[in-house]
Amino acid sequence: MAKNTDNIEEDELLDNNIENAELLDDDKDVIKDTEDDDLLEDDLLEDDDLLEDDDLLDDDIEDQNFEIDDEEAFTDERDDFRDDKKLILKKGTKVRKNRVKRKIGLGKKRSVKQQKQRRLVMLGMTGAMVLGIIISLIAIINKYTPTKEHMSGYSYFNVTQSDDVLIILNNERVEDTGIYKDGRLYLSSDFIAQNLNQRFYFDTESKAILYTTATDIYTYKTNSNTYTDSKGKVYSEDFNIVNEVNGKLYIDFEYISKSSNFTYNYYQDPNRVVISNEFTDLDYVTVTKDTAIRYRGGIKSLVLEDVSKDTKLRYNKSIDDWMEVTTESGFVGYIKSNCASETFSEKKEDVYTDNMPSIVKNYKISLAWFQVTNITANSSVSSYLDGTQAITTISPTWYSITSNNGDMSCLATKEFVDKMHSRGIEVWPLVDDFDSSINGVTLYSSKTARTKMINTLINDSKKYGYDGINIDFEKVNVESAKHYLQFIRELSVACRSNNIVLSIDNYKSASYNSFYDLSEQNAFVDYLIIMGYDEHYAGSDSGSVASIGFVEEGITGALEQVSSKKLIEAIPFYTRIWTLTTTNGDTVTTSKAAGMQIAIDNLNANKAPAIWDETVGQYFGSYELDNSVIKIWLEEDHSIEEKMKLIQHYELAGVAEWKLGLENKSVWSVIAKYNQ
Repeated sequence: MAKNTDNIEEDELLDNNIENAELLDDDKDVIKDTEDDDLLEDDLLEDDDLLEDDDLLDDDIEDQNFEIDDEEAFTDERDDFRDDKKLILKKGTKVRKNRVKRKIGLGKKRSVKQQKQRRLVMLGMTGAMVLGIIISLIAIINKYTPTKEHMSGYSYFNVTQSDDVLIILNNERVEDTGIYKDGRLYLSSDFIAQNLNQRFYFDTESKAILYTTATDIYTYKTNSNTYTDSKGKVYSEDFNIVNEVNGKLYIDFEYISKSSNFTYNYYQDPNRVVISNEFTDLDYVTVTKDTAIRYRGGIKSLVLEDVSKDTKLRYNKSIDDWMEVTTESGFVGYIKSNCASETFSEKKEDVYTDNMPSIVKNYKISLAWFQVTNITANSSVSSYLDGTQAITTISPTWYSITSNNGDMSCLATKEFVDKMHSRGIEVWPLVDDFDSSINGVTLYSSKTARTKMINTLINDSKKYGYDGINIDFEKVNVESAKHYLQFIRELSVACRSNNIVLSIDNYKSASYNSFYDLSEQNAFVDYLIIMGYDEHYAGSDSGSVASIGFVEEGITGALEQVSSKKLIEAIPFYTRIWTLTTTNGDTVTTSKAAGMQIAIDNLNANKAPAIWDETVGQYFGSYELDNSVIKIWLEEDHSIEEKMKLIQHYELAGVAEWKLGLENKSVWSVIAKYNQ
């Protein structure tokens, strides 16, 4: 019975296997309709796919690098699992449970490793992501974070360490450099004379530096701590005022600063002195919070200098969101506009002013030039003065320079001077430089020639009793100007010490004659006379000799440099008769000077009306004669009155007239009316 029972059981198992095989077929159909049942899906996998658990198991079997403790055990277990298909239970659910158990049993040893590996992968990915974010943040931070790196002063100024001292003048570095000697700063005499104080004048003849004040001329020899004044008195310092180094003269900077109008500061790295002698309105800004001055406009540009709140900077210009500024230490750089105040103007106060005494009369000057071409002409002066009014001063043209050695011709007489004094008129003889053989540089640069001219004028003043001297040097040029000005300084000292008035004739101020330097003249001279005529001259196009606009421009231009108490405006007693002749389409313009009445008579003789022209402040007349057109801008009472109104309006020191004998006597009452 037992044997039969076993057979029955084997039959039943066989039937069950068949039945289960059918169930497996059914399961395949169910799986198609039921995608949510992962276990049924596993039943349909091929043998190799039965080991897959959420794709990881299959991947692990395929991965050659995945480590398994016992590869043979794994193979046996898989074979056992395949054999188990022959022992499938009747219930499909039980079969699935067994398979699940076998899957779980197979993965128990590796699930921890897989999980660790997955965690490591996830951690790696997370770390990489975090690192990427950090790198991105760092890049963003770096992009928008201003650099704190500084540019060295040596790099900025493009210099290496040396004993030379850089010079920054009015925000600009100059080519010249200073030197330190015995612990003191010295700057070249040329640089000082051209930029800081022209009164430190190098005299080529004596090879010394001269410095002129109101009362003295000081002489500084090279490589010496002593110097002398014009009277021979010796002074000394604890240092050499002038040093000669490699054939170049240097003057002690601190010494000249005591008598010069500039401010300065010293800085290091590199050694430099920052100087300012601009005393006009300049633009500034104030720093509103601690910030950095950068080499260029941009937060990544190197820092030139850190500045604190309330620091005042020179404003240069704006570029987008940045301002170009200049620091007190001489750096020109940029700050953010939102770190600075609005621009404001400010004028620095002078640190040095001249206190030169002048001989200024307590009345308005009316100076009449009296042209003398020979000594006998002096006797005719009385006839020229008849009918005049309120002339205070006469200037006879007595002196002319005749050589580069300082020789002069003279037409003076004591009788003339005495006669003028008897009429209450002062005598200020004129000195000219009209001789074409004169070389200004040769003449004025020679101390011997300068001294000779000065001695001649001072000695003659004492001899003849002059009250003043009138210098009319019209051939000064750029090359001779600095030497000419030294002559004027030295002459002023001599005149002042002898109570002789010194007056200088000047052209209307313009850029092309600025070397006459009215400002420097103003410091040493008692009166400056502006020749308010020759607007149009022989050889120019036709036009007025002295239109009202031209005259006023001359006055206002001079007043920018000269005190009104010293300024005299010269007016013309003459005009020009212009002739414009046209031949074959070409017009040639010629002219000749004429006195007031001669010009008026010319128009009357040709029945040409004179019409008042408000734009020039003169009567104008013209007419045709033969093949020419004649034009005349008249000077007469009305035109002179307009000029005198300007002199009164600007409160000038007086008027001068060129020249006696060319005027109508009626103009004197007009002059007297306004010159008081």
